[in-house]
Amino acid sequence: MYGQRIAPTWFPVVRNYYKRSKGDLNIKIGARMMEVNNWDEAIVYLSEAVNTGKRKTKGRAAHNLAVVYEILGDLETAKLWAQDAWAKYRNKGSKNYSFILGNRIKEQRVLEYQEME
Repeated sequence: MYGQRIAPTWFPVVRNYYKRSKGDLNIKIGARMMEVNNWDEAIVYLSEAVNTGKRKTKGRAAHNLAVVYEILGDLETAKLWAQDAWAKYRNKGSKNYSFILGNRIKEQRVLEYQEME
């Protein structure tokens, strides 16, 4: 247990994302791009869904963008997308996800501080 506190450890993390939204093809294609790890194309399609979709579609696309940016390691942008998904588009799943990202950002800062010493 002491070793886990002072040494980095790996553990699996599961993130939920939306695979479709009623009447919007961009979410569906963006989710497929996420499944094949084509992050740049996923960002293109999901951004288009945020720009052109209805409120529910925009919330789902913003949530998916948060997941993509977390995977890419850009936690600050991921948190902004999760906050938008909850605050602007009322996507309920994004509220908790925003807190998770906030905790990850804090942990990352602690890790960076420890590496400097």
